[in-house]
Amino acid sequence: MSQCEAEVRQSLEQLIVFGVLIDGDLNWLEKSRLKKMIDANLLSYSIDEIEQIGRDYEAGKGMKINAK
Repeated sequence: MSQCEAEVRQSLEQLIVFGVLIDGDLNWLEKSRLKKMIDANLLSYSIDEIEQIGRDYEAGKGMKINAK
């Protein structure tokens, strides 16, 4: 993924964030896997940012996953 064009990478990151949040809160395994992706520079969102997107979604604000 790190070798993808910026537009493709952004779309893949948005899909990953959507996928982990759509079923509810992040569990420890999801956080662990996301942390590995962040550490490997495969994901530019932090755990805190992903959790905030989830809180906004649960509050009825939609799932706004903006491109970075």
